[in-house]
Amino acid sequence: MQTSDQEALLKAIHDSRDEIKTDNGRLSVSEIITRYKEKELILDPNFQRMFRWSIGQKSRLIESILLGIPLPPVFVAIDKNGCEIVIDGVQRLSTILEFAKNLPFSINKKALEEEDEEEQSEEEQSEEEQVEVEQQEEINKIEETSSDTYKSFNLQNLKKITELNGKNWDDLGVVVQRLINKTYISVISISAVKNEHTKFELFQRLNTGGTHLSPQEIRNCLIIMRDEGVYKKLAAFAVSKEFTRILGISSNKIKEDYPMELLVRYLVAKRNKFKIEDYSLSYTEIRDFFDEEIIRLIGDDSFDVDQEISELSRAVDLLDTSLKGLSFKKNFRGSFSNSAFEVILVGLVENIDKYSSTNIKDKITEVYANEEFILHTKHGKKALDRFVNLTEISRRIFK
Repeated sequence: MQTSDQEALLKAIHDSRDEIKTDNGRLSVSEIITRYKEKELILDPNFQRMFRWSIGQKSRLIESILLGIPLPPVFVAIDKNGCEIVIDGVQRLSTILEFAKNLPFSINKKALEEEDEEEQSEEEQSEEEQVEVEQQEEINKIEETSSDTYKSFNLQNLKKITELNGKNWDDLGVVVQRLINKTYISVISISAVKNEHTKFELFQRLNTGGTHLSPQEIRNCLIIMRDEGVYKKLAAFAVSKEFTRILGISSNKIKEDYPMELLVRYLVAKRNKFKIEDYSLSYTEIRDFFDEEIIRLIGDDSFDVDQEISELSRAVDLLDTSLKGLSFKKNFRGSFSNSAFEVILVGLVENIDKYSSTNIKDKITEVYANEEFILHTKHGKKALDRFVNLTEISRRIFK
């Protein structure tokens, strides 16, 4: 590598490093509790609903603390008010706060209800009834609740210190409680000094490896960080009966937030403000593309989520009336097709006044016979390349 190239590379590295400033420290559990109570340490309730540990995982964390095992560091981002927003370590801190009776019970009530319901038999329910129940559960997760109730949980299934099994915070006694309160946790504070988007990128990087979250669940967190109000509106629409019905997907797919992922895909395509030349079609992961573009879209001053949902609702109502769960199945049979979704919805929404229940099925039949559609849905096509081309085809066909 030539000297000039090395200098350019080093400059790029240092410039990127300058965007992030870190400060390594440590806090005791009692200090963490105090900061949380004083709202200097922020654990977003929406994050807590997505990062759900089982009672066994929570119990093992408390046991590890008492065994003196060092916990992984917690990463926090400093906001403009000097408060620390947890971007990695949400579940660890939530577990400690909950066990020590410092986390409002309402935050974890929904997760506890879900665990109980999962244990109940669903054999007597039809699939449609199950879907409706699950949709309502998702809507309930979005609604705010308030409560002054604080409850601990009983430790379970511990193998090392078996004497802890069945005990909660109040059962431990003052001395053991003091051991927990005096435990120190490493905290890495991150200040993004140049680029607000750095915060979102940090969250994505820290929560992509070794996590049980799906790409869309991580994306949900990014959306919440950008604009929680927009997230709530999108999430409510994503689990609406009409939208999930025209998708015709399984209840498991609904649980995995697939409707929300499809809604994100639609919005990025519909807004059409991305610069595809900024991405390598061969190497860019489709999930990274949508992470980047949905954050840009929500940050765009011209983005009106209510208007977008209103426009989309007209198309959803038409498809629901005419085709229901057949709307995005190639040639109206088989399972849900992502390609069908991408080639139909944008063009239909943009030209909705031209279509009704009398001609929509014929138009979609025409789509499936289109040579360009067939070409770009062949096996081996890169996902991002397919998305871009099918969006363009959709606009041409429906116009």
